[in-house]
Amino acid sequence: MKKYKIYKLSKKKYKSYLVINVYNEGSSLHRFLRRIPPKRDFGIIVSDSPSTDGSTEKKKLSKLKVDILLRMNNRSDHSLTLMSTMSYLLKLKNLKGI
Repeated sequence: MKKYKIYKLSKKKYKSYLVINVYNEGSSLHRFLRRIPPKRDFGIIVSDSPSTDGSTEKKKLSKLKVDILLRMNNRSDHSLTLMSTMSYLLKLKNLKGI
């Protein structure tokens, strides 16, 4: 059984991704995402631990141009969330030829 769920918020595929590891970051996450240029050659993955403050709602993240949301099924520490994201990226690279 997977420890996380993947939400693809964009159809774009990239060779590299910026990974943002979060838990209840509130508006600071949104301020950070707004500072990333809309024209970019990398994707954005938000790895959520999962937050309970609503900061990682799919609709909000999609508007902020996040490509993938990886949400852990249960509360976990940041290292497990990050390792799960890296595991997902390796599978994505191997399966999709990225």
